[in-house]
Amino acid sequence: MTDHTDAPWHVERESRYPGWLYKIVSDSGTVITHWMGYRPKTAEHNANALLIAAAPDLLAVCQQIENFYPRILEGLLAEDFHESTAIHEQLEAAINKTKVRA
Repeated sequence: MTDHTDAPWHVERESRYPGWLYKIVSDSGTVITHWMGYRPKTAEHNANALLIAAAPDLLAVCQQIENFYPRILEGLLAEDFHESTAIHEQLEAAINKTKVRA
């Protein structure tokens, strides 16, 4: 169970303001967020919208890696352990950013 709106999410662009107004919407119709973009950065705004829409899927993959991580450690060479531990800490921190705090 998650605290966020279920995936998948997708990008919708308002036809009245193409390249200006973006919405991230779930398949159930819930509006996740919307914002105004500015023409000089249209490609950047599109990329940002796609990244936001991918967030639930990215989180799910991170959680799967987190659960699988102990088995990954078993196969590591000693010289790779330190780098792997640092990556795991970054992964854990990213997942923790998604948790609702009381």
